[in-house]
Amino acid sequence: MTEKRLLLGKETLNIAKALANESRFKVLTKLYAEPTSFKNLKEVTELEKSALANNLNKLLDVGLVEKSQHGIYAITEDGKKLLEALETFIKESNERKRKVNIANAQRQMMKPFLERHKQNTQE
Repeated sequence: MTEKRLLLGKETLNIAKALANESRFKVLTKLYAEPTSFKNLKEVTELEKSALANNLNKLLDVGLVEKSQHGIYAITEDGKKLLEALETFIKESNERKRKVNIANAQRQMMKPFLERHKQNTQE
C-alpha cells in the first residue's frame, strides 16, 4: 500500500502565516476584487502606514501580491487560486455540515416512532 504524502514545507508554512493575519487577509481579499493603490488600501484597511507597508511586504514576499511600476498593488494568479481554493473548501465543508445536521434531525424525529414501534412489538 502506497503512503500518501503532502509536499508541504517551509514555503507552505510561510503562506499559511501570511494568511493567518486578519489585516493581510483583508488586503488580499480587497486586491482580489480589484488592483488598487497603497492610499486606497490604507483607507479600506484603516491600518497605519507602517503596518500596511509591513503587511504588503509579507504578501509580496510569499508571492500572493505584486506591485506595478505605478504603485498599484494586485493579487497574483497564485493568490487568486489560493483564495478560490479556500472558498471551495469552506463551501464544501459547510455542505457536509448541513447534510450531517439534516441526518441528525431526521434521526431525532424518527426516535419517538422507533421507540413506540419497539414497545408495540415487545408486547
